[in-house]
Amino acid sequence: MKLLSCYIYAFGTLKDFSFRFTDGLNVIKEDNGWGKSTFAAFIKAMFYGLAGSKQRTIEENERKKYLPWNSAEKFGGNVVFEREGQKFKIERFFGNKESEDTLRLTDAETGKEFPDNKNLGERLFGIDEEGFSFTTYFSQKDVEAKSNSSITSKFNSVCEVQDSAAYDKAIKRLEDGAKEYFMRGGKGRIEDLKRSIRNVEYRIESANTAQKTLKDLKNSLAEISEDKKRTAENLKDLSSRFEKAGQAEAESVRRQRYDALAEKKDAKERELSSVSAVFCGRTFSEKEAGGVLNCIAELNRISAQEELLDGDLQELSAKAPESKKPVNFTLLYILSAITAAAGAGVCFLNIILGAAISAAGIAGLIVSFIVSRNKKSAAKAESEYFATIKERKARLAVLKERKSNYAVALDTFFGGFNLPEGLSYSEKAELLKQYSARREKVKSEIEEIDKEMSELLKEGVTGGDTDVATLSQLKSEQQALSAKLSDRISEEEKIKSRIKNLEAEADAVYDLENEKAQLIAEKQDCEREYGIISETLKYLTLADENLKRRYSSPLKESLNGYLKRIDKSVSASIDTDFNVKIEEKGAERDSAYFSKGYRNLFEICKRFAIIDVLYAEEKPFIMLDDPFSNLDDGKVNAALSLVEELSEEYQIIYLVCHDSRTLRNG
Repeated sequence: MKLLSCYIYAFGTLKDFSFRFTDGLNVIKEDNGWGKSTFAAFIKAMFYGLAGSKQRTIEENERKKYLPWNSAEKFGGNVVFEREGQKFKIERFFGNKESEDTLRLTDAETGKEFPDNKNLGERLFGIDEEGFSFTTYFSQKDVEAKSNSSITSKFNSVCEVQDSAAYDKAIKRLEDGAKEYFMRGGKGRIEDLKRSIRNVEYRIESANTAQKTLKDLKNSLAEISEDKKRTAENLKDLSSRFEKAGQAEAESVRRQRYDALAEKKDAKERELSSVSAVFCGRTFSEKEAGGVLNCIAELNRISAQEELLDGDLQELSAKAPESKKPVNFTLLYILSAITAAAGAGVCFLNIILGAAISAAGIAGLIVSFIVSRNKKSAAKAESEYFATIKERKARLAVLKERKSNYAVALDTFFGGFNLPEGLSYSEKAELLKQYSARREKVKSEIEEIDKEMSELLKEGVTGGDTDVATLSQLKSEQQALSAKLSDRISEEEKIKSRIKNLEAEADAVYDLENEKAQLIAEKQDCEREYGIISETLKYLTLADENLKRRYSSPLKESLNGYLKRIDKSVSASIDTDFNVKIEEKGAERDSAYFSKGYRNLFEICKRFAIIDVLYAEEKPFIMLDDPFSNLDDGKVNAALSLVEELSEEYQIIYLVCHDSRTLRNG
C-alpha cells in the first residue's frame, strides 16, 4: 500500500497545499513551525478521522487543535492511495463536532463511490487508530510502541488464527461476567449474597429474641397504663386546689406591686421637688431656650468683632506718621562728616553761599531741604491716619455698648434661676435644658405610676391571708405530676410501638428461614458459575499466550536484525506485550535503565520489527515525524542508513527540520 498524492484544503496551519508522493523515500525538510506534525496528523486523520471534542486540553483535542483560526468553515482535504493495484481517493472534511464530519471513498480512476466507509482505517490497515499510532505512524510525542487488542488480533491473523476478533470478544465477555460475580473490594454478586445471608441470619436471631421479649413488654404495658390513670386523676384533683391558691397569690402579688409603686412614687416626687427648686417657680420653654441661645450666640459674635477691632487699633498705633516720631540726629551727624570730608565740595559751597559754613551748618541745610520737600505729603497722611483711628474707636464703642446690653439681659434672665456659680452662659442654658427635660420626664413617670396604682386598686389589693408557700408547693406538685403523666404516655407509646414491631418480626421467622435457604442456593449457583468462568478464562489466556509465542520468535529476530544495523553491540529480547529487555553481560535489563536516546533507538527498531511481522504480504507506507532527535550523531547516521535501506521495501514519508538528520536524497 502506498500514498500517491494529497491535497489539504485547510488543516491547522496548512491551507491550499498539495503534495505528490513517490515510491520509496519522500523527505520533507522544513523549519519548525511550518506544519510537519500537522501534515502527518492530516494523513492519519484522512484514514481514521478525528475524535470527538470532549477533551479539554488543546493537545488532547485534535479537532480543536487543527481547526483553522478565524474560520467557521469545515476543514480537511483528500488523499489518493494505491492498494493491491487499485487506486482510491479518500475525501474527508471535519466540523466542530463529529456529527458534522463528511467522508467519501471513491475509485480514483472511475470515480465510483463506495458506500460502506465505516471504520475505514481499521479495515484498510487491519488495526485501529491506536494500533496505527503504535506501528506505522511515528509521531514526535509518542515514539514508544505498545500492544493493544487490535495489534494482537492482527498478529493472530498473520499466524493463521481464525476469527481472532471473536477471541477478544469472548475474553471481554468472560471478564465482564467474572466481574459481575466477584470484584476486588468486596464487590460483586457473590459478596452481595454473602452479606444478604448474614443480614437474614441476624434478622432470624432478632425475631427469636423478639418472641421472648413480647411477654415482658405486655406486662410492663399493663402496669404503666394503670399508673398513668392514677396520675391523671391526681392532676384533676389538684387543679381545683391550685385555682383557689392562684387567686390568693395573684392578689398578694398585686399588693406587693402596689406598695412598690407607692414607694417609687414618693422617690419620684422627691426628685421632682429637687429639680423644681432650680427653676424658682419659673418655666424654661423651648421658645425661651431658643431666645437665650440666640442672645448667647450674638454676644459671642460681638465679642469676636470687638477683639478683631481692638487688634486693628493696636496695629494702627504702631504705624504712626513720621512727623510724630523724633528726628534721627545720628543720621545728620553722619551726613555732616561726609560733607566735611569732601574738601573741594566745601569750598564750592562757601563760594555759593558767600560765607564759610561749618560742617554742621551744611548738614542742617540738607535736612531743612528734605523736610520742606515732604512736608505736604506727610500732613496728608497724618490726617488720613487720625481719621481711621477715630472711625475704629467709634465702632469699638458701639460694640462695647451692645455687648454690655446683651450681658446685662443674660445676667438678669439667669439670675431668676437657682444655678451654680462660675458657669458660662452656654453652660447655664444647657443645664436648664437638662433640668427642664428631667422635670418633664419625672412628671410623666409619676402619672404612669398613678395610672398603674389605680388599675391595681380596681383589681383588688387587700392581700387576704394567702399562704404563698402552699401555692408554691402546689405548683411543684403539679409540675411533677404533669411530667410523670407525660413520661407514662410517652413510655406507653414506645412499648406499644415495640410490641407491634416485635410481633411483626416474630411472625416473619418462617419467611426469613425460606429466604435464607434461597440465598444460600443462589450463592452456590453463582460460585459454580464464577468457577466455570475463571477456568475458561485461564485456559483461553493460556491459549492466547501460546498464540503470541508463535509470533514472538520472528518479532525478536527482526528486532535484533534492526538493532545490529545501528549498533552491533546491542542484543535484545521482546515479550508478547512488546516490552523490550536488553541482554548485557549475560543478564537481561529493562530498557528503562538506558538513556533516552537508547530507548528511542530500541523503540524505532521495535516498530520496524512489528511492521515486518504484521504486514508480511502488502507493505504499508511509514510516516516518520522526526523520530531521531534524541540520538547522537553516530546513531543518527546509522538510523538514517537503515531508513534508506527500508525505503527499498516500504514507502517512507520522512519529516525533518535539521540538516544533521536529513537523508542524502532529501
